[in-house]
Amino acid sequence: MLVQITFGKSKEGWGELAEAARYRARELAERCGLSLRQLQRRFKSEKGLTPKQWLQEQRVAAARRMISEGLRPKEIATALKFSDQSHYSKMVRAELPSAAKKRPPSRRSKRTVVRKKKR
Repeated sequence: MLVQITFGKSKEGWGELAEAARYRARELAERCGLSLRQLQRRFKSEKGLTPKQWLQEQRVAAARRMISEGLRPKEIATALKFSDQSHYSKMVRAELPSAAKKRPPSRRSKRTVVRKKKR
């Protein structure tokens, strides 16, 4: 599926395109019918970002929405095509530090920690 690439104020369809490209610049270029280098030049001149930077912003925005919906980290990592949950966790700590602290409580049972008193 080739997509005619037009930059402008309209963001309609771009989020879906990023998701369909699995947040990868090379796949985005293929979907737009451009070489990776052509896509890089177009993005840099028209958006002021590289495709990778823009795709990361799209991924962060999607993660922010999913966090607010109460999805678990593993579910978000899978939905956003991260290679593993630790890769997703690093992105959250770097890009969304406040979100990392506001995660919903774990569904695991809480354990009581018993500490011995020092004498």
